[in-house]
Amino acid sequence: DSREDKDDDKETGFWEAVWQSFVALVQLGPEFLPRSFSGRVSAFFWGVGVLVAISTYTANLAAFLTVRNVDNTITSAEDLLGQTEISYGTIRTYATWVSFKTTTAEPYQSLGVVMQANEESVIVDDLQEGLDKMRTEKYALFADSAELDYHASRKPCDLQTIGRLFWQTGYGMFLPKNSKYTVEFNRVIVAAKERGVFDELDAKWWVQFQECSRKVKTVLESSVIGLQDMLGVFVLVYGGMALALIVLIGEFIYTCTQDVKKSDAQDQVR
Repeated sequence: DSREDKDDDKETGFWEAVWQSFVALVQLGPEFLPRSFSGRVSAFFWGVGVLVAISTYTANLAAFLTVRNVDNTITSAEDLLGQTEISYGTIRTYATWVSFKTTTAEPYQSLGVVMQANEESVIVDDLQEGLDKMRTEKYALFADSAELDYHASRKPCDLQTIGRLFWQTGYGMFLPKNSKYTVEFNRVIVAAKERGVFDELDAKWWVQFQECSRKVKTVLESSVIGLQDMLGVFVLVYGGMALALIVLIGEFIYTCTQDVKKSDAQDQVR
């Protein structure tokens, strides 16, 4: 009877009330009630880890649902037509400007009409003016893809290229009419392309020396939590398991010591 009374007092003590409150907080349930101190340390850190993981997932889900409808990232030339917040233009001396004024293909014809209507404010005189305008205003620049890719890959990494290529044209070299070197130039250029020389040059001057990442995160992608963001939870759980193991070893040593003392006391009484 005295042992049962002692167990009842233990179950209604202060630390038992604290433990019951923690169990209710992390929703472990009444069936998960370790008696030993080491077991409760392990359960404590496990419960905290579960609580943090669930809270993080809930917060991330709420953020995802919140920003899903406000992600207005421009991803193509067509997207520019459906908004007025970002102005767009090109360089006055480039063939791109002539193409916008003469094309009949959509959406480039409509883009050209808008640019002609606002020519004084959206058409720049050179590439550097366009780059400065993009950095200081809400402005998009149509220009040669090679030039734009180059500047987007250089610090301060505040520019990006978007959309697909259009009006693709090649580069060429001028030679005198009926030059005897025309055939030789053509043969060498074709051979270099077949050997992958162009790809090697692209890797050398664009991939190897780029200072910025080409991957651009949208608002939704930026809100996604990766495994590296949850490493703290795993450190907490495994750290708690390690602490519980140390406590368990301490309990074992303490119990063994108490058993030895009791055994010695009984021997002395005898």
